[in-house]
Amino acid sequence: MRFVKPYIYILGLVAFIFICTDSVHAEEIKYEGIDQNNDHVITRDEWRANNDRSFRNQDWNGDGVLSGEEVRAGARPPKGTEQMVTFRTLDRNDDGQVSRREWNDTTAKFNQLDRNQNGLLTSAEYLNQATSSTDPFRQLDSNNDGVIVISEWNGSNDSFRRLDSNSNGQISTQEYHASASGDQFDQLDHNNDGVIARSEWHYTSRSFTQLDLNNNERLSRDEFYNRDRSRVAVFRELDNNDDGIIVRGEWRGTSDQFNRLDDNRDNRISENEFNNRETEKTSLVDMIFNQIFQQR
Repeated sequence: MRFVKPYIYILGLVAFIFICTDSVHAEEIKYEGIDQNNDHVITRDEWRANNDRSFRNQDWNGDGVLSGEEVRAGARPPKGTEQMVTFRTLDRNDDGQVSRREWNDTTAKFNQLDRNQNGLLTSAEYLNQATSSTDPFRQLDSNNDGVIVISEWNGSNDSFRRLDSNSNGQISTQEYHASASGDQFDQLDHNNDGVIARSEWHYTSRSFTQLDLNNNERLSRDEFYNRDRSRVAVFRELDNNDDGIIVRGEWRGTSDQFNRLDDNRDNRISENEFNNRETEKTSLVDMIFNQIFQQR
């Protein structure tokens, strides 16, 4: 009898493991009815919706099957997935690049993203728009060749020559940021290591989080000057009680600036009003960004 009891315990443990395993699979695997061979991988042949685009939308890593996190119930796609799905949708012939013929936006936008000007967009070039910068250097570098020439310069000839420290007729990003006294990134990067750490950030945690695109607790220059994220960061910085609106008591700019953003004149600025894409308002938000995030 003394041997029976351990066997009962062992059998009970094995049964418990099988039950838990089945429970986990049943709970965690989505598309279970589609997975015909029960290998927890969904192939295109198994995908019942005869819609290639819907399959691509679920294929987060673009490997041609749905597996891992892609089939786990409750899993969320990683950052950048939406842009990658859009890229693969544009890439109609599946050659890994988007041609001008496949492009569905303006020629100017295509040229802006086509960094090497070869008439084709790689995924890296396309995804780079997520970090399109409001860095003043990149705004001036209209052809995206990494330097500013006199025809791109919006200041005086004297100021151009002052920044062109090696007198080669062009201003590099190093020359521009080393000589331009108003570069906020360098002012906030107190230890001059090329990134802004949370410990160097003297504003709200909300605004830092909005700018920290890769969630590594550090802001690169591209992240700090990201045009889309900077707008959100400014709004989160000003919205002290995080209620989705900015009232006059939270505002740090001038009364005239507040009025220009308050479209319906209700003495509150909503996110929609703040994120209005009118050129005049975009310039105003950029100005407010410069005013708020300065060295303290």
